[in-house]
Amino acid sequence: MSENNIKQPPDFFRIIRNAQPIAFLASLCLIIATFSFTNFQAVYSNAVIAAFSFIFSFIFSTLIQLKWVQEDKFFIRATRSGAYFFLGVGVLYLLLIAVEFGKTLPQMFSLIQGWWSTFIGGALFYPVYFMLKKIETKRGADLYYEATLAILTALGATGIFIMGVNALTETFFGQRYLTEMPSLIFALGGVGVFVIFERFIKIKKQFKKGQSLQSN
Repeated sequence: MSENNIKQPPDFFRIIRNAQPIAFLASLCLIIATFSFTNFQAVYSNAVIAAFSFIFSFIFSTLIQLKWVQEDKFFIRATRSGAYFFLGVGVLYLLLIAVEFGKTLPQMFSLIQGWWSTFIGGALFYPVYFMLKKIETKRGADLYYEATLAILTALGATGIFIMGVNALTETFFGQRYLTEMPSLIFALGGVGVFVIFERFIKIKKQFKKGQSLQSN
């Protein structure tokens, strides 16, 4: 019998190594549950549920790597769905743990809101850069449309960014150093987002129309 015909045993070390991050999350939750058992019952219960969820996700993540599972489409879908589902549940309960700890720190939610607003506002300037580059090649109505879209998006990004910076400076230094943007800017930002969505739908329809014409 040749060596090629001999079935190779599964490499369990490789399988466990690939699912190791999920096992780490389960261990982390168990550690949190151990230290919160006495004083933080809400944290303890969420940590235990999160640990079980990550353990179940770890089991599915190891099963999906077995050859006999990969040979059956049903088992592939079942194990993959189980791994993603329990991973999502575990992450959800980790967020609930963070919320429970955040209740003991009054400034925690202001910090979260400040960092997220700063990130979102800064990230919105990235598409504005490409919008401004596209303006150089536009003429007439298209130029007006692209310029308006870039201005509205920039205004919305500026307002969100300043809101985040104000939340952070108020948390760290006790006062706001930047002037609050009027609510009109956020409304204009919302209009910009709506226009982007409308533009995306229009381009998608034109793409589908072009595909149908090519098929005919």
